[in-house]
Amino acid sequence: VAGPAHDVVARWRPFHGKPSIVIDPVRSFGQPIASSYGVPTVVLAEAVKAEGSMERAARLYEVPVGVVRDAVLFEESLQAA
Repeated sequence: VAGPAHDVVARWRPFHGKPSIVIDPVRSFGQPIASSYGVPTVVLAEAVKAEGSMERAARLYEVPVGVVRDAVLFEESLQAA
């Protein structure tokens, strides 16, 4: 029998279902993060602005450029909503 604990969402992929971005209530206080790296998407997006490129932000946080790109696009989609 499923109880209340079984009805709780454990992890959500809010960026078109892509696994690169997740919201997980037990990681980073439930804010959107780069799933395999634990870096908040807002931090990556801000790093791109500060560093002037996705490549520099990726090097700074030691994540692939594609993950940084997804984080930036995800944060931009939040601003457009």
